[in-house]
Amino acid sequence: MAVLIAAAQSPAALTGKVVDSLTKAPIPRARIVAYRLNTQTQSTHLETRTNEEGVFHFPALPAGRYSVTADRPGYTSDPTRNEVQDVKPGETTTGKDIVLTPQAVIRGRVLDADGEPVEQAHVQVLGMKRGRQAFGGPGVQTDDRGEFRIAKLPAGNYRILVIGGRMGAATLDPSSGQRQVYSPTYYPSATEPSQAAEIRVGPGEDRAGVDIRLQRTTVVRISGTVSGEIGKEDYVQVNVQPVDPRGDASAGARHSSTSVNPQASGRFVLDSVRPGEYILTATTQHSVATSRLRVGQTDLDDIALALRPFLKIEGKLRRDPDTKAPNAQVGFLAVGGNFAAGGVGQVRPDGTFTLERITPGRHYINVTAPGGWVVRSITQAGQPAPSMIVDLSAGPVPIEITLHNKPARIDGTVESSEDRAARLMAVAIEIDDEPLSPVLLGVRTKSAPVRDNKFQIPNLRAAKYKVFVVPQDLMELTLDPDNAAKLAAKATEVTLAEGVTVPVSLRPITGIFDSRI
Repeated sequence: MAVLIAAAQSPAALTGKVVDSLTKAPIPRARIVAYRLNTQTQSTHLETRTNEEGVFHFPALPAGRYSVTADRPGYTSDPTRNEVQDVKPGETTTGKDIVLTPQAVIRGRVLDADGEPVEQAHVQVLGMKRGRQAFGGPGVQTDDRGEFRIAKLPAGNYRILVIGGRMGAATLDPSSGQRQVYSPTYYPSATEPSQAAEIRVGPGEDRAGVDIRLQRTTVVRISGTVSGEIGKEDYVQVNVQPVDPRGDASAGARHSSTSVNPQASGRFVLDSVRPGEYILTATTQHSVATSRLRVGQTDLDDIALALRPFLKIEGKLRRDPDTKAPNAQVGFLAVGGNFAAGGVGQVRPDGTFTLERITPGRHYINVTAPGGWVVRSITQAGQPAPSMIVDLSAGPVPIEITLHNKPARIDGTVESSEDRAARLMAVAIEIDDEPLSPVLLGVRTKSAPVRDNKFQIPNLRAAKYKVFVVPQDLMELTLDPDNAAKLAAKATEVTLAEGVTVPVSLRPITGIFDSRI
């Protein structure tokens, strides 16, 4: 859906044209929708269609700001390409051309290990950037011939994943005696994302012959017992989920769950679990138990999960200088990424906060406060909490958080050509002795766009940071711990004190993602 934007007050007209990005030819019968923005009154929502010359016309609009979208079957658009136009009273505004691109199509078949078609298998397309999954695209089901067709794709690189559907029940492998199921499979016949082949399609391309041969994988049984304080009315749920699903769109298929009758033996059985690392969790309304497992080629039996009550955490947030408590939120994020582990609590007017249903373990405290206020210190039971992390393994303890209004800032210049600098982002990652997990990277990474070869990263707490510059379209990849470690090795280290602005001069880092800046 293409987007055009216009702005400000009373009867006016808006006209424009929709064209094909490849041929520049007008596109007739495209649907055009105009939305009036930034108005306190009822929003304007009008529709029309382009004529045979690709032209659309709204003859009587209240002057203002409009978002104008265009779509037509067989075409896609770039939602990031926004044009700004002033729609003024009594005038006809002609906007820039709205560009639609002919859709790409990927077609193929899903076959089982014997080459037979697989009906009702779910086929998903995954958009790729520089070898990493950038987004999940549309999904379709195979028909009775095992065939699929995925349309409405913009030009780009894709992986194709087959998951779910009627892929068959577990069978016994006669040679090994182990149970096997059809695994989620990437094109052409890979069970791991790193082994998947990428398909590149251009604008308007119809790629046929994308056949996927499903692979079987060994599955095992996980069984054990749940014990602890379980109420008569408690419902016990046992889940197993991958420890680190980053970059693997099939991770959801490795999630398994079951319920337990606490009034019987408390025994649970999870069938058909694939090899890998998992977090096994048992939960009731009031309690939780977790265990980390490595699943191999053999069954895991007699696993004991001892339920412990969820924690209720009481705390206090203070400001220095001591003024009215800010409108802030306090969040607990499990450092190990445990299922159902964290929580968020609103700070009350007196500065107190309460978080419930917190899983015992180590948690990073993330404070969301008004701009200009940052965390100075955190204590648990009166003792300093290093790395903004509190250890709740032994049970609940009182938490005190102190904010101050003297944040630090990084001011930077970038040695890069002007056109390249427009595509760059400056990144600062807070570092200490704590290993960078996906959870910590998400809360410790601050960024800002590079404009005119300059950037500012404000509202930083006093700490050590690794600062670097990367292409804007690779920002998501910096949140991968492996990538972050490589970037940190080449980054500039900066130590910030309260209220201090530190200047840095950087060059974009190259080579980490095969980037050629």
